[in-house]
Amino acid sequence: MIQIKNQKSKIENRALVVGTRGSALARWQTEFVITALLRRAPGARIELRIIKTAGDKDQARPLAEFGGLGVFTQELEHALRDGEVDVAVHSLKDLPTDSPAQLTVAAYLPRQDARDAIVSRHNVGLKQLPRGARIGTSSARRTAQILALRPDAKIIPLRGNVDTRLRKAQTEAYDAIVIAAAGLIRLGRAHEITEYLSLDRMLPDPGQGALAAQIRADDDELARLLAPLDDAPTRAAVTAERAFLHALGGGCRTPMGAYAEPCAEGLRVRGMVGALDGAQIVRGEIRGDLNDAEQLGQALAKQLLENGAAKILHPTRLVNTCHIERSEDIGDELHRNSARYDSAPLTQSARAGALANKRIVITRAHEQANELAEKIRARGGVPFEFPTIEFAPLQDYSALDDALARIREFDWVVFTSANGVRAVAERVGALNAITAVFENVRVAAIGPGTARALEQIGVRADFIPTKFLGEQVARELPVSNGQRVLLLRADIASDVLADVLKTRDVNVLDIDAYRTVRANARSLDWNAVDAVTFTSSSTVRNLMALLDDDARAQLRTRDIFCIGPVTADAARDLGLNISAVADEHTLDGLVAAMVKFYGGN
Repeated sequence: MIQIKNQKSKIENRALVVGTRGSALARWQTEFVITALLRRAPGARIELRIIKTAGDKDQARPLAEFGGLGVFTQELEHALRDGEVDVAVHSLKDLPTDSPAQLTVAAYLPRQDARDAIVSRHNVGLKQLPRGARIGTSSARRTAQILALRPDAKIIPLRGNVDTRLRKAQTEAYDAIVIAAAGLIRLGRAHEITEYLSLDRMLPDPGQGALAAQIRADDDELARLLAPLDDAPTRAAVTAERAFLHALGGGCRTPMGAYAEPCAEGLRVRGMVGALDGAQIVRGEIRGDLNDAEQLGQALAKQLLENGAAKILHPTRLVNTCHIERSEDIGDELHRNSARYDSAPLTQSARAGALANKRIVITRAHEQANELAEKIRARGGVPFEFPTIEFAPLQDYSALDDALARIREFDWVVFTSANGVRAVAERVGALNAITAVFENVRVAAIGPGTARALEQIGVRADFIPTKFLGEQVARELPVSNGQRVLLLRADIASDVLADVLKTRDVNVLDIDAYRTVRANARSLDWNAVDAVTFTSSSTVRNLMALLDDDARAQLRTRDIFCIGPVTADAARDLGLNISAVADEHTLDGLVAAMVKFYGGN
C-alpha cells in the first residue's frame, strides 16, 4: 500500500486500487502511473493489485489459440468492470481496438521509444547477422518485416517476459531476437540493444511504447484526476494508429504495423500490411490535421487496401496464427521460404560488390575512419581516407572538471558523440575518479554508436531518441520543466540541442568536452574519386576550406552522401549537390544510402 497524507480533495479520501500484470515491466509501468497520480493528489491512498491474465498463466500454448488481442488485458478489464480495481494500466499495443462500452482510456501517458530493437549475442545489427541467422520472435508483424529485409533468416519461436527473452537471446538457439525498445529502456536495459530498427524498415505495433490508464466510463472524479496526465501528441498518434488497425479488421493474426508522429502538416501516419513470409509488403503514408487523427488512420487503411493490401488480407491468403511459435506447419513453411532464398541468387545489395569498385572518400577523423572504410570494402567499394578534422584536448579543463564534480545535481547528462564519451572518460581517469561518477545519474546518447561507447566505459544509456539528431534528443528527452540537463559535447557543436531544450523550460549547462580542429591539407586526385561521404557539418566545412577553387569545382560534380539532414544542409549551403541522405543517421544507414543510390536493394 502506498499512502501519503495531507489530503486536499475528495479523491484523496478515496482508496484507489490500480490493477496490473505481474511482470517486471508491467509493474514498472504501473508504478510510473501511480507516481504521476500522487503528484496530482499527494494524499491519495493507492494500492497496487496484481492480476494474472490468460497469457501470463499459460506461457506454453501459442497465443493465437487464446483468440488474439486481449490475451493480456481481458482479466484486467473484467476486474475494472466488476469494481475490483479503479484503474487498469496497459501496454497500449495489447489493448483491443474495440473497448467495452463501460470502460474508457482516461489518459495516454507520454510515449516511450516506439521502435523495435535487435538484441544479438554477436553484438551486431540485423544486416550483420550471419547468413541463415536464427532470429527469435513470436510476432507475425515482426516476422514479415524481418524476412523482407533478411529473406535468408530463420524465424524461431520466442515467448516469455523481457528477462526471459533477453536470457534466451544469449543462448546458441538464437543469433538474435527482436524486442520492443520501450520495455528495455524502461527497465534500464537499453545497453543490451545492438541495433534500433529504423521506422523506415520496421513499423511497430499500433500503440507500441504507449501506456493507457483505463477506468470505468462513469467515474468522472477519477477521469478529472487523470486528465492532466494525458499527453495530447501521444493520444493523437495512437488514435490514428488504432483507427488504421481497426479499419483493416486486424489483430495479431496478420502482419500489420503503424506509426504516427507530429509533422509540419500536423500528423504523419505510416502503415504497412505484409504477407507472413515477407515476400510482399504494402506500405503507405498520409499527412493531415492533428485533429483528424482517426480519419487519417482510416484513410491510410483505405489507401493500402487499394494498393494491394486487400489481396494479402484475403482469407485464402491468411495464415491463421498470431505468432510463429504455433506449430510445426507454420515453422516448416517459414523454413521452406528460407531454403528457397538460400538457393536463389543473392540480390545486388546482398553481394559484396554492391558498391562495385566505387572510389569513396571518407572525411572523418583518421581514428574514426576505419569502421566506415571496412563497411565500404565489405560492399566492394574502395575507400580513400581524407581526414578533415582532428580532435584535440581542451586548453582549459576548469569548466568540465567543475561539471563532473557536480554531476549528481543534474537530472540528465547528454552525450552527442562517441568522441565526447571518450574525452570525458579520459578526463575522469585523469582525475582518478573513474566512471563511477555516473552512478545514479540518467544518461542520454544521441545514437547506438554513442551508447556503445558508453557501454565500453561501464555506463548505461538510459535514453536514445527515435532519430539520431540533436534536435530529436531535445524534443524526446523525458525531462520536466525546471529540471537540469548537462550537455558534454564538442566545442563546435550546434546550438540547436540546447536551444530546443530551453524552449521546454529546462535548465541547460553546455560544456565543452573536447576540441575539434581542421586537419592539415593533403593531396588527392579528385578525378579518381566517385563519391564523398560526410558524417558531420564540420567535415563539410573543413573539406571546402582545405580545397582550392579547382578542387571545389571537381567536388561539385561528385556523388555526395550525408549521414543526416543537418550535415546535408551544411553541404547544400556550400554549393554541393546531395546524392542521398541516410534514412537512419548511422554509418550503416550511410552505407545503405550509397547502396540504394547505386542500384542496390
